[in-house]
Amino acid sequence: MDLPPDVDIDEKIHQENPYGDMYANEQFCPDILIKDIGSAIMKKRKDDDDGFKREYASLPYGERYSCDTGKLQVNVPKNRFKTTFPYDHSRVILRKNAGSDSDYINANYINGQERKNEYIASQGPKESTLGDFWEMVCQDQVKQIIMLTNLREGRKIKCHQYWPDLGNKEKYGTISVKSIEEKQYAFYTLRKFQVSQKAMNSYVVTQFHYTTWPDHRTPDPLCLVIFHSHVTHEHSNQDVAPTLVHCRKVCPVYTNDDYKLAKQNMPKQRKDVILPLDKYGLYLTSNVPTRGGFINAIVASSHRTDNGFIVTHYPTPEDAVDFLRLLIDHESSTVICMDPLHNIDQIKSWLPLPSSEKIVSPFKVVHSSSKDNNVKLSVISIYKEGEEPHKVTVAEPKAELKTQNVHDTSSLRSLVSFALSCPNDSPITVVSKDGASMCGVFCAVFNSIQQITMDDNIDVFTTVRQLQTRRPEFCSTQDEYGLIYQTVYDHLQATSENVYFNQ
Repeated sequence: MDLPPDVDIDEKIHQENPYGDMYANEQFCPDILIKDIGSAIMKKRKDDDDGFKREYASLPYGERYSCDTGKLQVNVPKNRFKTTFPYDHSRVILRKNAGSDSDYINANYINGQERKNEYIASQGPKESTLGDFWEMVCQDQVKQIIMLTNLREGRKIKCHQYWPDLGNKEKYGTISVKSIEEKQYAFYTLRKFQVSQKAMNSYVVTQFHYTTWPDHRTPDPLCLVIFHSHVTHEHSNQDVAPTLVHCRKVCPVYTNDDYKLAKQNMPKQRKDVILPLDKYGLYLTSNVPTRGGFINAIVASSHRTDNGFIVTHYPTPEDAVDFLRLLIDHESSTVICMDPLHNIDQIKSWLPLPSSEKIVSPFKVVHSSSKDNNVKLSVISIYKEGEEPHKVTVAEPKAELKTQNVHDTSSLRSLVSFALSCPNDSPITVVSKDGASMCGVFCAVFNSIQQITMDDNIDVFTTVRQLQTRRPEFCSTQDEYGLIYQTVYDHLQATSENVYFNQ
């Protein structure tokens, strides 16, 4: 049952802490040298993470200083939660020229490693505090907003939308805000706003909205590192304005799992961690007699979409029906094969010859058309009684994709170019003999070209590392890793030549 919107269920987390409140009695943990972080983590993991639990219990919790201003009756309606208030000594005090006699907003200054008041930690704005929020942004000349919550989760409002849609302009109190840019990435969105106020020069505020932070759980570690890297890359060293950080309440509530996650990601280099399949595994939801819900397939991110790829292997004849269920259940309308299909015997179990059909009970597959250009395309429709047909385009290379002594990457580039031209509102299913070989290369090249298009830069290492968190066998040889660079280079060369030719 949903709790009332003003009840913070995160408060219950600390009731599960077996050590109680150790903050008042424990000394702060000593600094750990980078060279010792690995052994320190292993030590804290012993006895069911006892070291992490004890250290987490020593973090300050609850009110340590006075919060009288936030508890004033006149200010209570401005708080999102009944028990979360700003400290009096460090709260943000609004100017009185915002059309209001109140100087209150639920936000605090926080000192950073580099300087005093390096951050502002704020609750997510309520509809009634939108003007106050933007007044705070302007009076401190904030140029970066870090948003760590979604607007809604289920039926609960987590944060009111405090910006206009792209291309529109809105006025919040005395502040005019125009949305001038929006880029959607796999797990966050970047927005830019032109902000202006009377007697103030307009300037640009950049919002980094992390869209996949789960409530009461920890985010994907590498995704968070990439997000942080993008934020710091955009930040100017000359800018002394505070960075504004908000989630739904004043600042994130950390669980023991969050704390352990932060500790584990402190080293600059991490050993590969093979994650369990069910963390990124897909399951079949359609009902077929005698068939279960398991399929050996995983989901992986493109540069723009969190669930951009489904990766699996060619199905055996007895599993062909599950492959068709996979395409329908997860609404995938594009299949990219890593091999010429005349080399794959089991393909006949679900893909009929052109202008023919095949029964894979309870489905009927009709091969409606085919095309043979840079890649070979087969268009099929999957029928099931009582349901709308599901149309799928199957693409295959015209030549075998090799990883050693590769002098021509045109076949791989053609597959990637075709996939990039497909609508991005449904996942692309990538298939190989083992569900790994060449699949990681394809996804990495696809993501790298998307990154070049969106950001005008490239980071192959991070791209591959992120894919390997979904399936460690991706890009597992030096030949495959080198092929990614070669293919992206050839793509850039071909693109440059086309631009020059068309001038």
